[in-house]
Amino acid sequence: MAALPCTKDEGAILHFGIPRAKYKENEDARNSLYGPRDVRFEEREIPKIIKPTDAIIRTCATCVCGSDLWPYRGINAIPQPTPMGHEYCGIVEEVGSAVRSVKPGQFVIGSFFASDNTCPNCQVGYQSSCQQRELVNTAQAPLVRVPMADGTLVATPAVPSNDLIPSLLTLSDVMGTGWFAAPDTTRVTSEFVASRKCIGRNRK
Repeated sequence: MAALPCTKDEGAILHFGIPRAKYKENEDARNSLYGPRDVRFEEREIPKIIKPTDAIIRTCATCVCGSDLWPYRGINAIPQPTPMGHEYCGIVEEVGSAVRSVKPGQFVIGSFFASDNTCPNCQVGYQSSCQQRELVNTAQAPLVRVPMADGTLVATPAVPSNDLIPSLLTLSDVMGTGWFAAPDTTRVTSEFVASRKCIGRNRK
């Protein structure tokens, strides 16, 4: 992957073959999947702050997730045109009146599920199962509205260099998926070992 310096004038998008120049010229557009191998870059309403907890970010990089390939290849049905993109990072453009943890100009990494980070599920580390969660799935676009910005967006200390942005993008989905998998694997293994020991004792 590659990305350009992430400024208002030079945002970069990783996408299904849509020329980057089009993203720069069309802030009111995004990628949508219409059917197997049918991706369209089309006009949509420019994202705006709807709730005071929202933020608008200008994407520096997005990517295609493995889960995007199921409908793209026709393995999963596509009942209607579907917006694309749930892995993203970029610069904060605007925040709602209730947002406290991020501010315009900061580089942020977002999650595919927006979360409040305060509910019981979030407090034990399962933000993707937040009781208020909302799927962020319009990230293959120049601008993205992110709900519950305080619980969803993580700011870096400074705007990263161009060559670091693709690595930071992995924190949006891949790293979190792996992080959750590791504790679950440990738990399942421990339960399996315990059950085998119990069965062994019962056989004696």
